[in-house]
Amino acid sequence: MAKDRYEKIEDYLIKKGKKHKIIIPLILIALTIVFCVSRIMDFFKKRYIRIALIILAIGLFFIGISIGNEKIDDIVPEMNMARDSGELIVMNNETKIEEPDTNILLSESVNETTKNNTLTDDKTKQDADDGFVAAEEDNSTLFEKSDWKLILVNKQHPIPDDYLFELTTIKGQMQCDVRVLDELNKMIEDAKNEGYKLKICSPYRDEEKQNKLFSKKINKYMKEGYSYMESYKLAAQTVTVPGTSEHEIGLAFDIVSTSYTALNEGFGDTNEGQWLKNHCFEYGFIIRYPEGKEYITGIEYEPWHLRYVGVDAAEVIMNNNLCLEEFWDMYL
Repeated sequence: MAKDRYEKIEDYLIKKGKKHKIIIPLILIALTIVFCVSRIMDFFKKRYIRIALIILAIGLFFIGISIGNEKIDDIVPEMNMARDSGELIVMNNETKIEEPDTNILLSESVNETTKNNTLTDDKTKQDADDGFVAAEEDNSTLFEKSDWKLILVNKQHPIPDDYLFELTTIKGQMQCDVRVLDELNKMIEDAKNEGYKLKICSPYRDEEKQNKLFSKKINKYMKEGYSYMESYKLAAQTVTVPGTSEHEIGLAFDIVSTSYTALNEGFGDTNEGQWLKNHCFEYGFIIRYPEGKEYITGIEYEPWHLRYVGVDAAEVIMNNNLCLEEFWDMYL
């Protein structure tokens, strides 16, 4: 029992930083033992002096114990006070911090939670009102993957087998998705009114024509000395692999000017190329393969290749310098 009592006291002293209160009596006891051992060897030479020293050592021993008991007696009430106040509880030879009164904390927590909920509800309501106003002002729109205008067609996303659309005639034998015609004609007409002469050179293409174009490009590279696989990879950077081309769904258009008909990067520096870049989103179109996004699209920069996505999406894409793949990752 005494051992348990002192272990409990020592645990408490370690936590309270008061272990030094019993160091002094322990030092006195240690000195007494050392003293006795150092003198015991010549005990019989001066017997009366040694007897006096032994009596002194015994006295020091009991004085040390007395001081230790006094310090411990001072500490024990403090332990009791700590225990009664809920700071310390000793159970099963372990010192533990007793949990505060859960009823009091629960009551305080409920009150604080109620207060916070009230503030949160008010803030949420205010934010909702602000958001509603902002939505009205910005005319923000939620985008859906199922929206036909936003269909993603590339090497990783071929045209779905069940994808259906209706074609209409632009001019002569040129066709496109009927849902795009009005915006396309308006863009060409507005550019003309501002002095920019745009020319559509390649709208809708069926799979057979896409195959011919792709094969032609492969043969070109093979004649230059590349292997078939090398030619295939190079061709895929300029002509989309059949079944993965937006031209095949009537939403893509190659547009040049009457004075610059070459399909190369130089078109982007022409007046017509700059006008398209700055205004095409107003009609729902984007530059589908922008410069600097080749590592994402897998297609080289094509300032002449426009794709219809609708005005809302086009504005987000062009104003934030995105490609359609990035738009999908961020908004769909």
